[in-house]
Amino acid sequence: MVDLAVLEGKRIVAVGGDLGGWNDTLPVINELIYLGAQVNIYFDPAGAAYQKALRDGLKEGVDFVTRGLYFLQNKPDAILIGVSATAINSQIAWTCFGRENRIPVFWVEDMWGTGEIREVREKLFPVYGPDIIFTMDNIASDIVSASWPKGVLPVKVGKTTFERLGEVREMRTEVRESVRGQLGVKDNEFLLTWWSGGTSLERVRAQIEAVLQIATDDPEGKFSKIIGAPRFHPTLDRFPCSGELTVTQELFTDFLGFAVDARNFPAEDLILASDVTVADWGGNEGLRSTVLGVPAIVTLFPDDDKEARLARGYNFGFPPLVAACAVLGVESSNELLDAVERMRDHPSWRDSLLERGLPYQAMGVPGATAKIVDKIAEVLATPPKSARSRPIVLFQQRFFFQQKQPRKTRGCFFIPIPNLVWG
Repeated sequence: MVDLAVLEGKRIVAVGGDLGGWNDTLPVINELIYLGAQVNIYFDPAGAAYQKALRDGLKEGVDFVTRGLYFLQNKPDAILIGVSATAINSQIAWTCFGRENRIPVFWVEDMWGTGEIREVREKLFPVYGPDIIFTMDNIASDIVSASWPKGVLPVKVGKTTFERLGEVREMRTEVRESVRGQLGVKDNEFLLTWWSGGTSLERVRAQIEAVLQIATDDPEGKFSKIIGAPRFHPTLDRFPCSGELTVTQELFTDFLGFAVDARNFPAEDLILASDVTVADWGGNEGLRSTVLGVPAIVTLFPDDDKEARLARGYNFGFPPLVAACAVLGVESSNELLDAVERMRDHPSWRDSLLERGLPYQAMGVPGATAKIVDKIAEVLATPPKSARSRPIVLFQQRFFFQQKQPRKTRGCFFIPIPNLVWG
C-alpha cells in the first residue's frame, strides 16, 4: 500500500505542450494539489495547452509560470510532463534537466505512440529518456518497450480523461433523445459527427471535401436522411484567416445546408447522439466513440501522413484501433463514402465493429488518475540511486540505442557524457 502522505510538501513541476497530453495530465495535477503537493506549471509557448490556459484563466493553488528553466530557483522533487506530438521543445528540455539532476521524470501519454515519435526519441536517445511513461493499455506499453531503451519503464494506467465514460455510456438513451431534440434531428435520421484534426488546414480541407461528398455524390438519394455535425479542433484558429471570421467559423460555412450546428455540445453527449463518428487518426475521438459504444470511422488520408504513423511505432502505419478492426480505417474519400453507406444500411456491420471494440471500453472506468498518483508517490518514497551509478546507466542506454536502432550517422558511440549537475 502506497503512503500518499509522502506527497505532502513535495514540489512538482508540471509541463504542458499539446492539448491532448495536457488534458490527461490535469486530473493528476489536481489530485497532487489536493494531497498537499506544490505544483508549478510551465507551458511550451508553441503548444495549444498554453493558449487554452490563457483563455481559461488561472486555477487556485497552481503557480502559472511561462519562463524557462533558468528561472528555476529550487530543484523540484519530480517532473510531470503531458506528452506532446508537436510542441516538443519544453518536453525535451525538462526531461534532460530532470535526468541531469537525478529528478524523477514522468510522462503521461494521451494516445498510442505519442511519446515515441521519432523526432523526440532522436533528440533524447543519445543520453536521456524519461524514467516512466504512463500508458493507456498493453498496446501502448508494447510500443514504449519496442521504441525506448530498457531504462524507460512503461506503466499501464488507463486514460484519465476517459474515467467517467462508462457512467456516461449507461445514459445513452436519455442523452441521445435530448441532444437530437435540441438539434432538430429526427430519430430515423442518420447523424454523422465529423471531428477534424488540428495539424494543418490542407489536411482538414481535404477531409471536409470528402465528408461533403456524402451529401452531394449520390444521385439516387440514398443519403438524403444523413445529417452532418462537424466539430473542429480548437487549435485550427491559430492559422491566419481573411475577413472577420475565424478559421473554424469559415470552415463551418462549407457545411451549411448539410449540417446542424453542434459545436457547443459536450463531446460525449454529441457522440452518444450520433449514429457514426468520423474522426482523424491523430485525435482521440475515434477511441472515445469506441469506448462510448458508438461505431467510428478513422480517416487515414491524405496518405502522406503514413510516415507520421510509422514514426509513432504503429505496425505498417495502421493505428491500433484500425489494426484490431474496432473501427473502420479509410484511405480515400471514396472509401469514406462506402463506409458511411455500410454503417447506415447494414446494422450487422455496426454491431460487428462494436463487438471488437468491447475490450477498449475498459478505459471508461475510474482508476487512471489514482494509479499515476500512487506511482509518483512510490517513486518519491524510494531513495534515489547514487550519483556513482548514474553515468553507467546513461552509457547502457546509449549502448542499447546503438544496438537496436542504429543512427544514420556512425561513429558517435562514445559520445562524452555531458557535465551532470547533481545539486
